[in-house]
Amino acid sequence: MTRKIADEVFLVPVKGELAHIQRMFVLNAVGECIWDYIGEPRTREQIVGAVVSAFEVEEAVAGMDVEEFLENLRTAGLVEEL
Repeated sequence: MTRKIADEVFLVPVKGELAHIQRMFVLNAVGECIWDYIGEPRTREQIVGAVVSAFEVEEAVAGMDVEEFLENLRTAGLVEEL
């Protein structure tokens, strides 16, 4: 479940009927960009490219940020690799 309150985006993992509040994420601008972009299946390279374009950051830095964020989402069971 995703909610935007003021300028912050909250991502709350919901599995079945249990909300795992202890695993709630508050997304920064980069996290929000990635979350919005992965609404459809994308490659890691496509996601990194979107971050580079949106934030004018070096590809290596964007790659590390994307990988860390996706790993956190995988650990929480919110995304899976295809």
